[in-house]
Amino acid sequence: MEHTPLPGIDARPSPAVLQDFDRLYGTGCRTCDRVLCGHEVVFSLALGFKSAPRCLACLAQGLSRRPGELRDEVYRHVQDRACFRSAWGVANEREGVAGNALPACLWRENLDAPTVTPPALT
Repeated sequence: MEHTPLPGIDARPSPAVLQDFDRLYGTGCRTCDRVLCGHEVVFSLALGFKSAPRCLACLAQGLSRRPGELRDEVYRHVQDRACFRSAWGVANEREGVAGNALPACLWRENLDAPTVTPPALT
């Protein structure tokens, strides 16, 4: 999936987002306690869950969405905003994802198959 950011939208990286990313990197999902990949941290930040980050499966379950559908929508949102896009780039670097490749942690087979049954987000 290749995406070109919309012109003029959030053109500057945000130090606050990068600080939040660094603080949350390697923490566990607040719902299932699985260690989050950096890309899931960025998704949590983009969706406003900076105090209670969650893995993609738990975000999707709590928001009543299919994981692949939510992933694609949030990925587009992240790529349209430099503040989140810069954190995504840091996640790629830390996790060995080359260039603009899509990370295997989120783009894998059977993504929509449930891995946990978390409660709804409150």
